[in-house]
Amino acid sequence: MLKTLPIAFLLFLASELASASMPIPKGLQSDINFWEKIFHTYKPNHCVIHDKSNLNSIFIVKELPNSPRRRRVAVRKYLKEVKTGLSNLGRGRIARNNLERRIVKGTPSYMRNRNYYRSASHRIRCQRGVSIRSSITKSHKYVGMIKKVLHRYKLPEELAYLPHLESGFNHKAHSRAGARGIWQLMKFNAKNLGLRVSRWNDQRTSPYKSTVAAAKLLTQLKRNHKQWPLAVTAYNYGTNGMRRAIKKYGYDYMKIRKKHKTRIFGFAVKNYYPSFLAAKNVTKRIAGETPKAGAIAKGSSSKGRFSL
Repeated sequence: MLKTLPIAFLLFLASELASASMPIPKGLQSDINFWEKIFHTYKPNHCVIHDKSNLNSIFIVKELPNSPRRRRVAVRKYLKEVKTGLSNLGRGRIARNNLERRIVKGTPSYMRNRNYYRSASHRIRCQRGVSIRSSITKSHKYVGMIKKVLHRYKLPEELAYLPHLESGFNHKAHSRAGARGIWQLMKFNAKNLGLRVSRWNDQRTSPYKSTVAAAKLLTQLKRNHKQWPLAVTAYNYGTNGMRRAIKKYGYDYMKIRKKHKTRIFGFAVKNYYPSFLAAKNVTKRIAGETPKAGAIAKGSSSKGRFSL
């Protein structure tokens, strides 16, 4: 005869199951940390120059001018300087100036060798800081409703934070590609999911109806791609592209992320899942739902939606 389990153990088990719903694949945590800094530590006028294949290598952080034209000029200048510094280090030269010393300091110790610096010189990019505070403010009207819908479809409630990446919780948001609403649904998908889409009545802009449609879509993606990292990435990348990646590399998210190469499967798509987890973590931290992390500093207010 089975003994009755203690209530404390049942609560612990429920907590463990809930926390495991959005897994963190081995090796992904450093990238999540990077995006947490982008969302909370760095400001929108900061240019974070990093290695796009190794996000734990942040070489320099520069403050950008306000003028768009001067900003573009400044970014090109900073990228050129860092590329030169990396190339010099890649030739085996000892760091001779302040910039090169900063590059070495920003590189994890186990990667400080000339082969790494030589290859990294071809992978640098500028990522500006993003504050999601305005997105969090807008989300207060919708998160409760979204979590109820997700619960109805037996989906993890963490998915309620996905609109931070998609629209900044702006129900009128629209993209150049034709996506609309807080979930940025495309017209074709929206119609297949039961929404009316016309010039006079576009239900993608209805927070509730679009959330129901998004829940149906996320259910389909999880069923098709088995794992949440793949399903969430497919929400951004597309289910057909993800099927092709899985056919080639299996259901290994980290392997797909590293090896899959197409014109569309670029930096933004590869970082969709870790940036989603980071947005969730930072949102909870700001809202006081979890203890404040010592490594995260206060950020500034700006737009909610962002581009990777």
